[in-house]
Amino acid sequence: MATHYGLARILSKRGLCSRTEAARWIAAGRVRVAGRVVRDAEAPTTLDAEIVIDGEQAELVIPLHLMLNKRRGLITTRMDEHGRATVYDCFANANLPWVAPVGRLDRASEGLLLFSNDPGFAASINEPGCGIEKTYHVQVGGLPTAEGLAELEAVCPSTANAGARCGRASCVVGRRIAGWRSCSMKAAIARSGACWRRSAIR
Repeated sequence: MATHYGLARILSKRGLCSRTEAARWIAAGRVRVAGRVVRDAEAPTTLDAEIVIDGEQAELVIPLHLMLNKRRGLITTRMDEHGRATVYDCFANANLPWVAPVGRLDRASEGLLLFSNDPGFAASINEPGCGIEKTYHVQVGGLPTAEGLAELEAVCPSTANAGARCGRASCVVGRRIAGWRSCSMKAAIARSGACWRRSAIR
């Protein structure tokens, strides 16, 4: 028996757009399934269904994976309501198909940010339990105390998977940036579990 998913999810799985954008297309009557206009984004649909968007066949696109060395000051979103620069500005003249960030980095962060039009690939990288270790270099005010480091290394209950426990964060004090007032740290966070607890380091 064929597996059914919501129509918006099918369009996303085919690498055509995000599920949010797909829902807009569907609500606007731009999508036909087996020759019939469907306006329900959750309408049960099979992966191999005949889907037409604006009169053209909605074929599975070729998987595309990109790496971006994100600089500080960019927002990880397609559009920002305050008009701030986004990571998509880096692709402004590249004539790329739809791609979405795999995870995100906040505005003050810099480093590797992946993009893909393949939701399955994105999930294999970003979902809790994928087992991929991520290393973060952060600067904090003052030198962390033993108590602060212990709090980062503590194991906490997972909110995404009841009974599971998240990976440990191993923190190493690096070079001092400005005497005793601040220092850099390296935190390796194993995403074998499901949570990362924010912690004030003093």
